[in-house]
Amino acid sequence: MTVRVTKPALNVREKLTELDLPKGNHGTQVLKSNSLKETCDLVGSGRRNLLINGGFDVWQRGTTFTTPSAHYYAADRWQIYRASSSLTTTTRESFNVGQSEVPGNPRHFMRVSNVPDADGTWLEIAQHIEDVTQFSDKWVTLSFWMRANKPQEAQEDYWTFQYNFGSGGSPSSDYQAAMTPKFDIYTEWRYYEFPVYLADIQGKTIGNDGVHTSSLKVQLLRQSAVAADTYYDIANVQLELGRGATPFENRSYGEELALCQRYYHLYLDSDTNSSNQAPTTPAIVYNSTSLIWCPIQHPLPMRIPPSLDKVEGSDYYRVFYRNSNAAVNAIVLSRTSPLVTEIYFTGASGTQGDACWLRGNHADAKIGFDAEYGW
Repeated sequence: MTVRVTKPALNVREKLTELDLPKGNHGTQVLKSNSLKETCDLVGSGRRNLLINGGFDVWQRGTTFTTPSAHYYAADRWQIYRASSSLTTTTRESFNVGQSEVPGNPRHFMRVSNVPDADGTWLEIAQHIEDVTQFSDKWVTLSFWMRANKPQEAQEDYWTFQYNFGSGGSPSSDYQAAMTPKFDIYTEWRYYEFPVYLADIQGKTIGNDGVHTSSLKVQLLRQSAVAADTYYDIANVQLELGRGATPFENRSYGEELALCQRYYHLYLDSDTNSSNQAPTTPAIVYNSTSLIWCPIQHPLPMRIPPSLDKVEGSDYYRVFYRNSNAAVNAIVLSRTSPLVTEIYFTGASGTQGDACWLRGNHADAKIGFDAEYGW
């Protein structure tokens, strides 16, 4: 005798949704996802933080800046704005080991201060994210930790998101894509999270120099100047795609530095060398009796052909050759490209064809290459 047993078809996905399991709305979405790609999009896996140096660990230009100009870079990728006559100081600050106010054991935060100063300072910061096309018609979420030494309770601070379409692009000026609600800042660390929708760029034109000069500018703004003797502390700033924040993405220092070097490359910094004689160039030769040419290969392709960022003065650099050395009068940019930049040194007399190399000879000696955005 043959016994036949039949069972109705079972839809496992439907049965899972019927289970009385503790799950929130997001868990329900994951259960209903139809592909690995859809699941990854929902949980925000992979590279998340679109900002570079959001943890304020990389400071190639230095760690203390006192009113160098109206707009200046401090921590790598972060630009500071001040009113034309006001005083500001921007510094790298360190968290105490084991602190629990800001999760994730961050090492550093940035402090922007107008101590001491009159009531005339806008404490504003900004970062340009390369390639505006990646943000068109997208939801993004900005999250960060912040505090101030004085309560800012008039809801004057907010973030804006501005499209810049590059040289020759249209519109030619910054285009407002979105802004966050205004918020208060307190004297203890507080966490902030703002999802915003970025407008589409249909009908706009990218500049003739390509997407690498276009950007999304993320900027902290104020309605009016802060009171005298005020500082802001900010940490773990993250911008990610989607309508919700994930934990701050901790990248290694080496990876974060490499990301920063596309925009600024510090080649020589004598202050990091105890003898103030930091070796820099490989073997180079005298092109003439007083002119030394030096090609410098950048660690990775820079965003645009960089400009020369230098600090020079009397006897700041010396050229070494034939068991002797001589002071350099000036360092000059000759040719520049994203991959290789050529500079030359003047004033150190020698013999044409002699091999030599350059050293920093002063604590302030510095040579860098800058491919950053303007304000």
